[in-house]
Amino acid sequence: MSLPRRPILYPRSRRRAINGGPGHKDWYNAVQDILPTMMESRLKSWSPADINLQQDCPFYNGRIPREITDLIFEYALSPDTLPDPQCELGPGHDFRVRYDHERSDDESDLGSVPQQVTAVEATTSSESADSHVVIDESLTISPISRERNSGFDWFRPENTGRKLFRGCELLRTCRRLYLDTNKLLEQARDVVIYGGREPPWGRDFRAFINQLRRGYKQQLPKITSIRYFVQMYRLISAQQLTLFRPCNEALAGYEPDELAELVTQLTQGNSPTEPAWRVLYHLEHFHMTIRRTDWDRWEDNKALAINPYRYSMGPASLELMRHDMRASMVKGNQSDHEHSPTWSKMFQAMRNLKTLTISFETSEDKKDEMEEIVAWAKTWRFDIMSWRHWTRDRINERAACLVAEDKPARKMSWRGLKHHWSDFCTSCGANEMTRSDCACCLEKRKLLQQNKGPRLLVWTLTWRPEPVEMPR
Repeated sequence: MSLPRRPILYPRSRRRAINGGPGHKDWYNAVQDILPTMMESRLKSWSPADINLQQDCPFYNGRIPREITDLIFEYALSPDTLPDPQCELGPGHDFRVRYDHERSDDESDLGSVPQQVTAVEATTSSESADSHVVIDESLTISPISRERNSGFDWFRPENTGRKLFRGCELLRTCRRLYLDTNKLLEQARDVVIYGGREPPWGRDFRAFINQLRRGYKQQLPKITSIRYFVQMYRLISAQQLTLFRPCNEALAGYEPDELAELVTQLTQGNSPTEPAWRVLYHLEHFHMTIRRTDWDRWEDNKALAINPYRYSMGPASLELMRHDMRASMVKGNQSDHEHSPTWSKMFQAMRNLKTLTISFETSEDKKDEMEEIVAWAKTWRFDIMSWRHWTRDRINERAACLVAEDKPARKMSWRGLKHHWSDFCTSCGANEMTRSDCACCLEKRKLLQQNKGPRLLVWTLTWRPEPVEMPR
């Protein structure tokens, strides 16, 4: 039995939008967001008598094994990747992906080079290196573009273009097929948001929530998975944290009717209606990625610093991180961050979270630095708060604690792009010019001639919730 296709009468303003007029894109995206929930409501009204078992269909009459049928459906609903017409790169780009951190086999043979000079601080100015720089046009490096049309910094193995789901018509064939396949489409349509340096079609979390808030009285999609690419300076921003951690102060910005309904729902332990809360309530999987170019002053080869319990930027951040590392890994003490507005509290309202995943990415010259950070990250703990905390019945009451899996970090590596090179040589400190007596400079120059960047290494850890004892 096919799904009914009834003519829909839209207001005149909506008709103009459908025909490609002003507002068409926003209206279309909003409709796509609420369609899954609209259909979810219809599913509840279907009784067994309303569903034709389609016994004459090859998919259901036993002629095709169920395992093959499932593969056909999965393939039909897999997305196509459309390249950005303004981007110089496309889906066919070879990233030379490996699932380890061994040296890649795609680097050219550099031959014999002069003895390596003594490494200097990465912040060495060009003036201090002038006496060693060879002023030779054949050694100069062409400018590196850090613009969106060069893929900066959204173009990567898992994101080479916009995902387009062409197989959605399959779900309109009949009700039985819809029941068998709609979950596949939901799994494929994870929400991807950015904290900066997004593709032309990308959006940040604020834009995403504002889009949902515009349809406040409408049903919202049940979002279960979010992928978040975040820059370090945004990660530590208190304003950014309120988007993920709707604190009590944030409630003051709501309209009176919204606030009253929100508090009522929280008190009853139900899913709130306010969009930001509803997204966090249903969320089951949250994957945060810190890219090579997201780290503070990565262009200057600054030492990596991240701290979920303290401010992670500025001159003192590295020493504070090392202090907390020693306290956690040597003394077994966790930092006291209960009253600090740090990103460790981003996950407090994610009541149904099943997995928190964090991917740490950097260039291979910083491998040792990152190994230390990842080892420390395994000791991190993140609280998930009870609804009584949000309604101030029991401040700081926890519902669960996210704990890292007791297994090694998953490793992956890939060949970066030209814009992933830092501004200074990691060995001699030279900037735009290369030194003939520096092996790193010569390697960088030869890779740039092949339009290649440094090798990028990725470590991925996963946290899962563990219950905590609730006070009586």
